[in-house]
Amino acid sequence: MTYFLCKMILPRSDFIQTMTDSERNIMKAHGDYLHSLAEVGSIVCHGPVDDPKGWVGAFDLFCKGPNGGRASDSRRSDNSR
Repeated sequence: MTYFLCKMILPRSDFIQTMTDSERNIMKAHGDYLHSLAEVGSIVCHGPVDDPKGWVGAFDLFCKGPNGGRASDSRRSDNSR
């Protein structure tokens, strides 16, 4: 099994505090999508990370299959992008 740590770098350091309604809706859709992957065991965990240099988003992904899969396979299905 192959594991990936995925890190989302936010567009600005104060993004969490200043996101627009549109950005908030996109982030909610993205979080809902990641939650659905967690429910079926495709990812281990997800959520915001309070880094001293600024917030980031992160999730642990593992891919099953003979070749381990690719991290981009999950990104391709994320309609919030």
